[in-house]
Amino acid sequence: MNENYMDTARPLKEQIGIKTEQEKLDESELLRLMEMQTDILSPETEQTPINEPFANRFAAMVASVLVMVMLTAFLWQDNDRSQLQSIAFEVAGNHIKQRPMELHAQSMDQVKGFFKELDFSPTNSEHLLSQFALAESDLLGARYCSIKGVTAAQLRYQQSEISHSTLYEVGYDSDLYGYIPDISQGESPQTLMVKGVKVTIWLEKGLLMALVEDI
Repeated sequence: MNENYMDTARPLKEQIGIKTEQEKLDESELLRLMEMQTDILSPETEQTPINEPFANRFAAMVASVLVMVMLTAFLWQDNDRSQLQSIAFEVAGNHIKQRPMELHAQSMDQVKGFFKELDFSPTNSEHLLSQFALAESDLLGARYCSIKGVTAAQLRYQQSEISHSTLYEVGYDSDLYGYIPDISQGESPQTLMVKGVKVTIWLEKGLLMALVEDI
C-alpha cells in the first residue's frame, strides 16, 4: 500500500501521528543530517556531497511535517469555530424563549446582590456601552441561566421600544469554551447569526460575555 495513502476509517489526528512515525529518521540518518548542518554552517569546511536517496527521504519528511502542522492548525481553528457556534446557539435559544426575569432591576448593585450562587461577580461591560450603546439605565432585570452546564448570569436590556437584548456572563474556562477573543488584548469579538438573531461573543474582565440582539 502507498504509505502516503490516508485511511479514511481512522481519525485525522491518528493519521497525522502515524504519518509522523513513518517519516522518522533512523540513527544513522540523523547523524548524517547533523553533519550536513555542520557543513552548511561552517564556510571553511568543504561541502560533502549529499546522498540523493537520503536527501529525498529528508525532503519527504519535511513535507510531511509541514502538512501535519497545517492540518493541526486547521483542526484547532475548526474546533474553535464549533465551540463558538455551540455557545451562540445555546444563548440564542435562551434569548428567544424570553423566560420571566427573576429580578427586576435597573442597577448593577441590585444585580450583584441578587446573584449569590455564582462563582464570579457580574460586572458592567465597557464594550456593551461603547459598541452597543446599552447603559446601566437600560437594564430591565436578570435571572439565572447556564452556558454549557455552568451557572451563568442573564441580564436583559431594553434595546428599543419593541425589542430587547440579552447579555450573558459566565466565568471563562478555556478547556470548556475554547478560544474566545479577548478585547483587552485588542482582539475583535466574534459575531454569528443564528436562529434569526445576532450573537456577539467576547472575553472581558476574565468573563465570557455573549450579547444576543433581535434583528
